[in-house]
Amino acid sequence: MKARIKAAIFGAFLAVGSGYLCLTTPLGDGLVLASYDLPFKFRPFIFPKEVVIVYLDDASHEKLHQKYTEVWNRGYYTKLLTRLTADHAKAVVFDIIFSDAMDPATDQAFAKAMEANGNVVIGAELATVAYGPHVLTEIHLMPPAKIFAESAADLGLDGVFADQDLEIRSYLPTTKYAGQSSPTPMASEAWAGATLADPTLLTNKTLQDTTFWMNYYGPEMMTLPFVSLYQALADSDPNVPPGCFSNKVVFVGERLQTQLVGNRKDEYTSPYSWIPQNRFMSGVGIQATACLNLIRGDYLRRLDWGTERTIILLLGVLFGAGLVLFRPIPAVMLALFSAILIALLDYLCFVKLHYWFPCLIPILVQIPVALVWSVAAHSVQLSAQLRSLQNPQN
Repeated sequence: MKARIKAAIFGAFLAVGSGYLCLTTPLGDGLVLASYDLPFKFRPFIFPKEVVIVYLDDASHEKLHQKYTEVWNRGYYTKLLTRLTADHAKAVVFDIIFSDAMDPATDQAFAKAMEANGNVVIGAELATVAYGPHVLTEIHLMPPAKIFAESAADLGLDGVFADQDLEIRSYLPTTKYAGQSSPTPMASEAWAGATLADPTLLTNKTLQDTTFWMNYYGPEMMTLPFVSLYQALADSDPNVPPGCFSNKVVFVGERLQTQLVGNRKDEYTSPYSWIPQNRFMSGVGIQATACLNLIRGDYLRRLDWGTERTIILLLGVLFGAGLVLFRPIPAVMLALFSAILIALLDYLCFVKLHYWFPCLIPILVQIPVALVWSVAAHSVQLSAQLRSLQNPQN
């Protein structure tokens, strides 16, 4: 009995320790990120309707005779804004940095179209400035040209921060930067577009200052409504009927198959990158998805650090000490059942409550460690019993 108690205590120590090691050190980063991605593989696609993307794509370059090596003619943006204003779009977000003034007449017309619409967001970016190897590095705003910054309803940061595998899993609605004149943090493109569409979001101070986890609805081209720029500009296109953009947040940005040598595309992996034809997701698709998460309120949440550690502790004790009480075959069956149960509970929390948990740590680390120890402990006990039978005098 004492040997079994010692084995249970040591098993609990092993299971808890291995779980904490994976949860709190880089050793388990891959399992944590894979735990986020896993439920998307089983959840049915979702088809949101609150957003439409207008792509500056290869077809638009061809149809509108726009060279890849030149900045887009802003006259097209003016015509697009006129269409979107007539269609009563809720907001228009340009995932584009209008950093320089160009043709004065064209720029002026574009600026007036922004003012006429009244709900246009244009892109801005942050630049990292280092003052020396041992001096603090600061983040500064690089705004668009003054004529556009003054005409737009708001600026939105276009930057997103990818994990090592180039996937955007978390998103920060607002950011503070060095030298800003306003105490209000700078809005991201998604936050700016979402708050124009639903101003009540501005009352949620916690949300705007807190990183949330992206809830992807499916492969970009299969689940997010979109049209090509040339279609949106056409006088008559059956795919873009009058009113197509009514009551929508419209994102305008680039999605290209053609790429100039030496340039990196504005694209990222996603939980659906395992599907061959959906390997990458465009930057504007990321921004549109984040905006949808905010408008719909279905962004994902991760359990707080205290709750996660408590769960890892309890599961470690349960499996580490519990599996030792069973013989190998029942222990294996119980381990498999427990792993499936944890996966199902995690999936239900993901789908119904929009919470996710690093479930692969208990499934692939704690339960296997506890199972191996259980089998090893029983083997040692069995060997001791055999020796006792062979040498009864001892």
